Amino acid sequence: MKEITAKEFENILKEGHENALFLDVRTHGEYKACHINGLKNIPLDELSKHIEELKKYDTIYVSCGTGMRSRKGCVNLKSLGLTNVVNVQGGLEAWKLIGCPVNKGK
Repeated sequence: MKEITAKEFENILKEGHENALFLDVRTHGEYKACHINGLKNIPLDELSKHIEELKKYDTIYVSCGTGMRSRKGCVNLKSLGLTNVVNVQGGLEAWKLIGCPVNKGK
């Protein structure tokens, strides 16, 4: 499974990648409380319901809170036939540790 660091993810988000999806697999409540701007929220247990939508992307970058659920998400997506998935190591916590901005809910 391909993995990238939070710093690499920051650079990818800044550059923007055509036909890539930046995905947060935490629950809707967790996402609302705090998330990385530009990420779409589809909880881990809902990924299979969105498989047709997800197949449209060339690459899917998967993040969560610490990297554990995103790793599971990558495994799940691969089992559903998607090979273009990348895990963001450390997730939101690693993102915050390197000083990147987050969007906090109210």
